Amino acid sequence: MSAGAVVVAAGTFLNGVIHVGMRSRPGGRSGEPPSAGLTESVRELGITSGRLKTGTPPRIDGRTVDYSKLAVQQGDSEPWPFSFFTKRRLRNRVVCWSVKTNAETHKHILGGLDRSPLYTGKISSAGPRYCPSIEDKVVRFGERDGHTLYLEPESLGNCELYINGLSTSLPYDVQERMVASIEGLRGARIMRPGYAIEYDYFQPLQLRPTLESKIVGGLFFAGQVNGTSGYEEAAGQGLLAGINAVLGLRGEEPLVLGRDVAYIGVLVDDLVTKGTEEPYRMFTSRAEYRLILRQDNCDERLMPAAFRLGTVTAERYDERRRFWDRKREAAEALGGVRVPAGSAVGGGVSARDLLKRPETGIDGLAREVGVIGEMLALRGGEGGAGGVDTADVLDDMGIGIDTDSAEKSDIDTIEVSGIDRHLALGVESDIKYEGFVRKQTREIERIRRYEETKIPDGFSYDDIPGLLTESRQKFKKIRPATLGAASRISGATPADVSVLAMYLLKRK
Repeated sequence: MSAGAVVVAAGTFLNGVIHVGMRSRPGGRSGEPPSAGLTESVRELGITSGRLKTGTPPRIDGRTVDYSKLAVQQGDSEPWPFSFFTKRRLRNRVVCWSVKTNAETHKHILGGLDRSPLYTGKISSAGPRYCPSIEDKVVRFGERDGHTLYLEPESLGNCELYINGLSTSLPYDVQERMVASIEGLRGARIMRPGYAIEYDYFQPLQLRPTLESKIVGGLFFAGQVNGTSGYEEAAGQGLLAGINAVLGLRGEEPLVLGRDVAYIGVLVDDLVTKGTEEPYRMFTSRAEYRLILRQDNCDERLMPAAFRLGTVTAERYDERRRFWDRKREAAEALGGVRVPAGSAVGGGVSARDLLKRPETGIDGLAREVGVIGEMLALRGGEGGAGGVDTADVLDDMGIGIDTDSAEKSDIDTIEVSGIDRHLALGVESDIKYEGFVRKQTREIERIRRYEETKIPDGFSYDDIPGLLTESRQKFKKIRPATLGAASRISGATPADVSVLAMYLLKRK
């Protein structure tokens, strides 16, 4: 069998080994076999692999939990839809609960370390630094009297709860005592124990910004096989790799998202220019242009590319462009609206200037100045909010609860004020951050010429005199696609990047 393009998205299945205490077994996920032999086949092509570890917490039966002892954690009272084209009102039906570990929990954890694969050396692979196991947290932060846990419903269709924060590979009997020591979980039944899993990944320095292998054309890698951890990180890579696999088959230009365009762009650029020796997580702090990469403007940043790719129709694209025009018109018009002195939100200046103040929100301005409300009025549909009743959620999960003894937390449905909240948020964000965004935009324009300077495949860095040995080695190992990517390689000095830039310019 042959294919013009292949995307490898094997998750944690490559030669996966599951650990629960000192017992280990092959597995890609609980109850599923691993993928054996694929790593070896890929390595034969000259692609380097490594080994990583991640973990998961126990799942418990929600019908065996005493919710009266737990603190309710409500979800968003005004949930935002994923799509800008969703017009119906949404109601958040998810409720979580929080609780803390205690001295008794920590005693059981410490007492089980002699049978922990992490602390007996059975697991040697690097794990996620930002999502440590509960045994790691107790050992490293011994001064803490408790660690917060969140009980999250796996779905509204069953009674299984995921204990976020209790990731562990301790033996099953220790997990039972550990869970039973926590307030509200004294009688909780474990449905699936927590476990650690070791698996193979392929060093992402061997990839192009399209997620195509530099070594084997038409071979793409996405997700945890690139050394990342997290559902969103994996989904974003899968989307990009799939798009570029199709574009490659069509002979069309690939899709490469810049660091100033999308968090996926930041994630992929970090992977292919810096690599990773531990599971990589995407944090906003990794993005230098995060004021531009906002939730409210993702359509403006990414929908033009989606339209070019054919995933958004012309009608929908035109609808959003009219919305963008309306947003800009409203922002400009606020500069001509003077808020009277003595107003509850301040006054004596334009609404635009007043909105730049951190303590002033557009909702308050709209209530004080009627013309602002008219600018932001709903047109043809609305998003909405809804209350959520914990008893209803538990009932959906098949869990009965005594509402007299348990804390019942309802959120009343919020009145729709007639303001288009997507428009209001966009206008407010654009105005509040415009000074910072202008500064970031100047920086983006300054380095754009670096991003537009391509480095040819097979370029010989040995022909450039004067490069430091470390920079030369890094350039040869990573093979950056652009001068901008070369400038972000750890170990490459700014002086050597300038030498490379001058050489490329002269060569061109």
